[in-house]
Amino acid sequence: MRFAFFFQLLVFAAMVPLSHPIADLFSQETLVREQLWLYLIVVPVSYGLLGNVMLLSSALNALKKTQYAFAVNLLRLFGLLLPFAWLGKLINGTEGLFIGIAVAHAITGLSAYLFAKHLRKQPFPN
Repeated sequence: MRFAFFFQLLVFAAMVPLSHPIADLFSQETLVREQLWLYLIVVPVSYGLLGNVMLLSSALNALKKTQYAFAVNLLRLFGLLLPFAWLGKLINGTEGLFIGIAVAHAITGLSAYLFAKHLRKQPFPN
C-alpha cells in the first residue's frame, strides 16, 4: 500500500508541470482548458490513497471476503464520493466538486489503510 501511495505521489509530481500542456491538447476553449487543468491539479493528488482502496478491495476478493470488498466500495462511492462531490459542487461549483472528490478519496484511502493494518493484526475468522 505504501508503494502505491508513493508511486502515485511521484506520478502527481510529474503531472503538475504537464497539466497545462495536457489540458491544451484537449480543447481550444479557454474555459474547458481551465477546468481540465483544475481537475488535473486537484483530483490526482488523492489517487495514491484511492490506490489503497483498490488494493484492499482486491485483497479482500482474493481472500474470498467479497462482502467486505463490496461494502468498502459501496461506502467509497455512495457514502463518501457522491455526497462529497455533491456538497463540494453546492459550496464552490466545479472547483468544489473536484475538491470533494479528492477529499472523499483521501478519507476512504486512509480508512482502507487503517482497516488493512487492523486485518494484519486480527485476521478474519473462518
